[in-house]
Amino acid sequence: AVAPNILTAPDDDVRAAVNNDLDHLLTQISEQLETLSISRSEFRDRVERLVISLKENLNDLQQSVALQVEQQRILDRKMERLRWLYADLVGELEPLSQDYAYNVDAEVERIVDSAQEGATDVSEIHLQQSMKVKEAIEKTRSNSALLVNLMMQASILDNRDRLDNMGMLAEDTIAILIQDMKEMKDDISSLTLRQTLTDVHDLAVGKGSVFTMKAGIIDYEVQGQEILKFNRVYVAELNKIIDEIVLKSENKVNAAAAGTRDTLRRAHTALGLMIFLSFITVAAVMWFYVRGSIVKRLANLSKSMRAISNGDLNYGVVESGTDEI
Repeated sequence: AVAPNILTAPDDDVRAAVNNDLDHLLTQISEQLETLSISRSEFRDRVERLVISLKENLNDLQQSVALQVEQQRILDRKMERLRWLYADLVGELEPLSQDYAYNVDAEVERIVDSAQEGATDVSEIHLQQSMKVKEAIEKTRSNSALLVNLMMQASILDNRDRLDNMGMLAEDTIAILIQDMKEMKDDISSLTLRQTLTDVHDLAVGKGSVFTMKAGIIDYEVQGQEILKFNRVYVAELNKIIDEIVLKSENKVNAAAAGTRDTLRRAHTALGLMIFLSFITVAAVMWFYVRGSIVKRLANLSKSMRAISNGDLNYGVVESGTDEI
């Protein structure tokens, strides 16, 4: 339940708290497994392997998220730089556009004035060149805005296919920008603009581009989800083993209880039988020994005593046994 929170943590403090929770839970799991004292080797080996896999899994998740966060920080810095570069682009394109608009108007006026004066050798080369550069500046303005917009959108995408499509559109836009920049190569006043566009180009293509870095971040997110899938498998398997251990422990307890009940039943039966035999033995002793050897002799003695006490001194006294009777 805690592990997915590391992927959705909004900041470093929350992420650090989640990592601490995970480390604490892993420590608790290890301590509780020690307390279980699993005696059966097959269970103990499976649990130990699963706990090791679980620890490695969470470590991989933490590392993946750490790399993703670091990539996101770098991307955020690049996006901040892109905003400043775009502001510079706008600041450089506007005066250039105004200058060439002025040049075009001036060339048109010059040609009109020459035509009115009857000049036949008026050249339109400068006008055509100024118009081409002015058109290139306008296209550069719109395409650079499109490129920056594509990069801004790419920085917040979470779909790899859409990102790839946007990257290809950005490459097409860059190709057009490069072509337009060639129209301004002879204008020294566009040097700063070309340098700014080169910096934007570096952010749009290559290994450290916005698109490449965002693709890496999305890949880390996908990797994190895959790691979480294995995490859930390990936890489910661990719970399954623990359930098996508990079930076998319950079965052992139930078997022991059943054995105890069976022993008690046998003891009760034996006790009842012993009591019955005791009664039989006591009855036999009473009947055969006490009645025959003691009671009968005492009765005969008592009969002799009564006869003698009644004056029959010749009544015989039966003598038997070797005891006090």
